[in-house]
Amino acid sequence: MINFNPISWRSQIARLEGAYAPSTIRSYYADVQVFVDWCETSNSVPFPASVSTVCSFLEAQGELRAPSTVRRRLYAIRKLHRLLELPDPTFDEDINLSLRRVRRKHAV
Repeated sequence: MINFNPISWRSQIARLEGAYAPSTIRSYYADVQVFVDWCETSNSVPFPASVSTVCSFLEAQGELRAPSTVRRRLYAIRKLHRLLELPDPTFDEDINLSLRRVRRKHAV
């Protein structure tokens, strides 16, 4: 596993102050922390994340959380990659397919 500096992603969230509502910033922080923790337990690299890592995370979260929560966590991962100026894996078609799987599992 490649090491990354956990301080760097936290400091990047601080850049959002004044541009986003405090509740949005708290959500980004909490959602990215869930992703980082999941990456640690699955021996995956959170930043920059691979498409397969993000897909696996989304589908694992889909087993536990509502589709809206999973989508919000995807947006947080996307925002952090942009803030860290890293290649963004979240626009890959496989990400879209993973989200569709999550939504279909929770279809009414």
